[in-house]
Amino acid sequence: MGETLRQHYGTDIPIRVIPNGRSIPPPPVVPKRHRILSVGRLSEPGSNMAALDRVASRLSWHVVVAGETMGPDGTVVRLKHARALGPLPAALAKAYAGAAVFALPALYEPFGYAPLEAALSGCALVLGDIPSLREVWGDAAVWVPPRDDQALLQTLRWLIEDRQVRREYAKRAREHAMAYTPERTAAGYLDAYRTALSESGELIGTQPEAAAISAAAPGLESGQRR
Repeated sequence: MGETLRQHYGTDIPIRVIPNGRSIPPPPVVPKRHRILSVGRLSEPGSNMAALDRVASRLSWHVVVAGETMGPDGTVVRLKHARALGPLPAALAKAYAGAAVFALPALYEPFGYAPLEAALSGCALVLGDIPSLREVWGDAAVWVPPRDDQALLQTLRWLIEDRQVRREYAKRAREHAMAYTPERTAAGYLDAYRTALSESGELIGTQPEAAAISAAAPGLESGQRR
C-alpha cells in the first residue's frame, strides 16, 4: 500500500507501513463443517463476491457469505447460488469456527481483517492474488487470479477433495496470523509518533503525552478494529 501511495501521489515523504492486528478469544468449540465461508459487503465490487457466487453451484460444499446485503442505494443485493447470512454481528465467530475454508477472491483489499479472523479460527485461506494480500499472507494462503472463475473453482475443489492439504493450509494460516497482534500495531504507531516528534524537535526525553499513550496501549480492546 505504501508503494501504491507513492505511485498515485508521487510523494517523497517517507512512508511507514504498520500492519493491522487482531486479538480474538479462542474460537468456539464447534466441529469444522464442509462449508466455504466468505465475509464482506455484497455490494462492494472490490470484494468480488460475484465470482464466488458464480462457482458456488458447481461445488459439493455449501458456500455462505456473511456481510451487509444492502447496497448504498438501499436495494438488497441477492446471491443466486451462494447463501447470504447477513451481517451476523453476534455470531460471526461461530461462522468462522465452523467453516473449513475461507474464500475471498478480492480485486481490491488494503489489508483484510476477515482473512485474519478466519485464519485465527483455523480456516484454510483462498485469496485473490493481489499485491496487498500477497504482502500480508505470503505462502500461508492459496492464491487465485481474482478474474479467473475456473481457477477459483478448481482451487476450491482441490481443497474440498484433499483433507490433508486443507488442514496444512489451515495450520499455515493460523501460525502466520499469530504475528498480527494489536500489541504489534500499537508499538508500530508509538514508534512512528516518537520518530515524528523527535524530528520536529518536540520530543525531549520522556514527555507526559508519550507516557500516557504508552500506558494506554496495553488496554486496547480486541473489538476495537480501527
